[in-house]
Amino acid sequence: MVARDWNGKCLWWSVMQRSGRPKVIEGEAHAILHALTKGRSRGLEEIIVESDCLPVIESLTIGNLLESTYGTFLEESLALSKSFRNCSFSFVKRNGNRLAHLLAAKVDFSCTEDDNLPFEYGE
Repeated sequence: MVARDWNGKCLWWSVMQRSGRPKVIEGEAHAILHALTKGRSRGLEEIIVESDCLPVIESLTIGNLLESTYGTFLEESLALSKSFRNCSFSFVKRNGNRLAHLLAAKVDFSCTEDDNLPFEYGE
């Protein structure tokens, strides 16, 4: 996940390593929960969560959590979203989420989060 300010500047980034081979949709749902958790712990009062996983964003937006393998992540995300003054979920095309995908695919797992992007991904 990549957290940005209103100008699009990276505030911090974080990559989670999960065991096994979770489905992409489960990974996206878990990443959204991770983003909300990080935002809350850093004292954010407003947050916009973007994802290129339309089924997850639709589920969060309309509150239809489905009985799925990732439903628990969605339930926790919706509950946590209420702790923000303003929280919205937005679908973006994959190219709008490119930096997060690059970090997830390429980052050295000796460093899984930081306030500064790795040099090769700097803005």
